[in-house]
Amino acid sequence: MNNNENTLPTIKKNFKLLLHNKSILNNLFQLSLLNGFFGGLTPIFVLFIQTNQSLMFIPSPIKISLLSALITVAMVFGNALNTKLFLNVSIGKLNNIASSFISLGGIALLLNNFYLVFVSAGVVSFLLGIVSPRFSAKIINKYPTEHLGGIVTTVNSLLVLTPPMTSFIFPILTNVSLNFSYFGFILYSIILLVLSFVILKHKKTS
Repeated sequence: MNNNENTLPTIKKNFKLLLHNKSILNNLFQLSLLNGFFGGLTPIFVLFIQTNQSLMFIPSPIKISLLSALITVAMVFGNALNTKLFLNVSIGKLNNIASSFISLGGIALLLNNFYLVFVSAGVVSFLLGIVSPRFSAKIINKYPTEHLGGIVTTVNSLLVLTPPMTSFIFPILTNVSLNFSYFGFILYSIILLVLSFVILKHKKTS
């Protein structure tokens, strides 16, 4: 009981520290929702390839594996090159660029363009690979050591929360139509960009 009583105030305190800094809060929400893109893309891509005629000689399970491999490899490259590329571009701007490519992914699905889907997923993953370590470094440099462990745990929890949610939400959209779920990615991208604007509109700290 005592542990639970001590844990709850600690969690609240960590959230308050994150909420107080609008720049970090914006980066956190953007990264969380960018992670969510991949959770939603995978089940929709499974349905997409059933109607797409590209690379018919490759079995559907291999195509799904190729998408997963591309996302992983692109993120690894982004991590490896994060100290060399876009050094003068802020985390927020890189996140906004990635958000725009989510819209491109939705358009690619609507256009039934298999290759453009891969391009959009690869670019989002690559940019996410660049941004993630920079965001971690920003957290480490911003907060005192005594609060760091709890804040990092809170941040990681939020980052892994969205993919399961989007993997559930986007397939539900197919109950309306498959094209409606494709359009959902464009709407998702717009929400990301609008959310960033709203959070930073009354920015108190940078």
